[in-house]
Amino acid sequence: MMVGDRTSDIEAASHNWGISIGVTYGFGKDEVLLANYVANNLQEVEKIIMDITI
Repeated sequence: MMVGDRTSDIEAASHNWGISIGVTYGFGKDEVLLANYVANNLQEVEKIIMDITI
């Protein structure tokens, strides 16, 4: 699982058969829209991770 704010983060997850969570509160902004999941704050990241792993 990769959490990141840039296209390279999303691509790294994809190339390694992982799940990507793009965060809009970093530098990348719209770059993360291709992620498997998109979070607007840390609480959303936590909820996504909990939903995926349970």
